[in-house]
Amino acid sequence: MILIKDLKNAVKKVKINIQPLIGTSFLLGKKGAGGDDLEQIDIIAEETVIKYLKSKGHSFNLISEEIGEIQIGNSPEHYIILDPIDGSTNASRGLPYFCVSIATASSNKLGDLFYGIVMDLTSGNLFEAIKDRGASLNETKISVSNISELKEAVISTNISIQNLEKQFSSFINLGRKVRKIRVFGSSALDLCHVAAGNLDAFIDLRKKLRIVDLAAGKIIVEEAGGTVYTEDGKTLNDLDLSISTRTTICASNLPLKPKILKNLTSSH
Repeated sequence: MILIKDLKNAVKKVKINIQPLIGTSFLLGKKGAGGDDLEQIDIIAEETVIKYLKSKGHSFNLISEEIGEIQIGNSPEHYIILDPIDGSTNASRGLPYFCVSIATASSNKLGDLFYGIVMDLTSGNLFEAIKDRGASLNETKISVSNISELKEAVISTNISIQNLEKQFSSFINLGRKVRKIRVFGSSALDLCHVAAGNLDAFIDLRKKLRIVDLAAGKIIVEEAGGTVYTEDGKTLNDLDLSISTRTTICASNLPLKPKILKNLTSSH
């Protein structure tokens, strides 16, 4: 079993090792396994985590944005889902909203997550959750907001340059009813801010979100009393832990869920 303290140490090492690269854009001219253009900062972060966990003698099945799916060691006990830098563009441009995200699972299904950790690589804030034991920010318990009306809700989303009209046709009815909409550029951090009650919901309807982007944030939201679902109201628990898996996602507190779904459905 991978010790939680080792995962915490791994993300702390990422924060140290990437510092010289923040605000510098070094595209490597190829794409990672997740399909995005590779930046040097992504590779450094990924290698940092893998090297550290190897040095501790751990064996696991790894699903990571850059390297893809590999087995580390001879007797993998479980799965690690890693996004070395979520918000790579922000990091490369010096925009202070990016993180490292790690989740662990007992099987190859998203519903079997048992730990998640996300470090904001600008502030050093550490979000984490253990299955059935709650979620925390810097070891202080957190919970989702109690906002129950859309007109009071502050939500975040992701936007693709492609198919803007189609994307907004599914979102515009809801967007007109909420208080504010934000686009920050790191899904994992957005999910953590839903868990902490700073955002009331996070919605991504692009059908492009990967398991590595959402795994740690999912368990953190759920352990903070929130709920994570598709635009059809279904759970994501049956999704395969695969670099090729893509999904839509909504994350919110419980009171907002039916109102979000009603407005997304009525806008189709």
